[in-house]
Amino acid sequence: MKRYVVNLLILTVLLVSCGESLEDTYSDYAGNGKIRYVGKCTELDVTPGWKRLSLQWKNSMDATVDKIKVAWSSDNIQGDTLLDRDVTSFELRNLEDGTYRFDVCGVDKDKNESLVLTNYGRPYTEDHETVRTFTNVITKSYRVGSNLVFFMDQWNDNIIEVNLKYKDTQGREIVRPLKEEDFKQNFITLENVSPVVTDSIFILREGKLEGCPDTIRFSPLTLNLTKTFTSDFMSMIRQRYGVTDMSESDKLLFDQFIDTVRVLEFDYDISSFEDVLYCPKLEKIVLGKNRYIYPDPKYGTTADISVLHDQERSLKVLDKANELTGLKIERYGKHYFENKSISYMTDLGYTSLPLVTYIPVTDVDSIRCSIEDSRADKMLENLLDNDPATRWETSILSYLRSYTLTIELKEPKNIRGVKISQILYDPKLDGESQYFLPPSIVVKTSMDRADWKNVTYTEENMLGRGSGEVTLLPIAEGSREVRYIRVTVYDQLDGTVSRVKLGDIVAYY
Repeated sequence: MKRYVVNLLILTVLLVSCGESLEDTYSDYAGNGKIRYVGKCTELDVTPGWKRLSLQWKNSMDATVDKIKVAWSSDNIQGDTLLDRDVTSFELRNLEDGTYRFDVCGVDKDKNESLVLTNYGRPYTEDHETVRTFTNVITKSYRVGSNLVFFMDQWNDNIIEVNLKYKDTQGREIVRPLKEEDFKQNFITLENVSPVVTDSIFILREGKLEGCPDTIRFSPLTLNLTKTFTSDFMSMIRQRYGVTDMSESDKLLFDQFIDTVRVLEFDYDISSFEDVLYCPKLEKIVLGKNRYIYPDPKYGTTADISVLHDQERSLKVLDKANELTGLKIERYGKHYFENKSISYMTDLGYTSLPLVTYIPVTDVDSIRCSIEDSRADKMLENLLDNDPATRWETSILSYLRSYTLTIELKEPKNIRGVKISQILYDPKLDGESQYFLPPSIVVKTSMDRADWKNVTYTEENMLGRGSGEVTLLPIAEGSREVRYIRVTVYDQLDGTVSRVKLGDIVAYY
């Protein structure tokens, strides 16, 4: 009996080791006897490539398998094929974007199919979001006569080859390779490029994508020569010249301004001067002319100099504009470039206030503030005396407030603008005031306190933040009859403490 049991166990082990696993062969007893299912495939992987999907799987060891069936489907495509029983891979090519379902199964000679193994994949195509991460090569471009000037993206190891295809001034097709050295140089000029607007410039790219095994020859990319302005430049144009591109009609006027402007003035901090190369007739830029710094150097602060954040990029463009169009720079003070010497820049020292006539405090009926402040209310008259050494300052708070100051004249006056002065303080004795000077201000005028108009082209106006610095806000249309002047300023925050300080609000004519 013991020997019989041992033999039975050995026989059982041999049968299990030679047979299919439960995942490959399924049996049941019903009706006339045992039903045997065809062994299924396992480990189906789908690998995405460029407009293709590759499948790999493992076949069953079931000897009854005669063919391998692969079926696929997507939103707009479906199909299937039968492969030899030993085949373990399949590839579908020339695919459009989409998610594809694949079903793989074994088929015996009687057309019986095994259980289906399913997986999904999405090929890389032009519509795949990963493709959009591949460099477009050129990040900003300018047409200057027959010159194409452009900034380039950074080089990366996925780039294999880049070429620029364009027509020259004689109509010949040119293919210009862009090498790693060009990417490192970053700022490139191509001469003798056709200035005809309809002659497109193409970027030809070949490279790889992360996760894609294929080398990809991307579709030609047409260089977009639309002018892309920085927000700082647009803000400056609107505030100084009243030109914007908010609507279609505004855009026409803006484009006309850019195409014809000969002189541009910059006064306050800016990210870059790179957009001046968009102005084909620009002859000169003037820096800091409208910043009126207090003349006594005793009161000088770091805020007296306007900052250019991307000096390197700006100088590349300015140098090229000087080379190609003869652009010159006039600079007041040490704004933007401090002590840097530029061959085509003329330094003119700090600018002086123009001669204007100020409305005296005796012509003012009253000045009121929208918020009661026991400290500030006593100082309201100081805003009218045209003396930055006297000040209006609010109480110290732990939260921020806005203040609307309304000046009423005794009778209507025709004015040409409003003068705003920061307080005059000695930075060696006063270390806190610099943090509470307003960087901008809202100034409106009215005849009836019902209809209010912005003084300048914009509602909010930049202010210089030097000690005792003056900002003149000229009336947009040149002059205007007013009875009321309304000014809005905001608390400034230093750590957990907030307040605001201001020197003068005086109208002039």
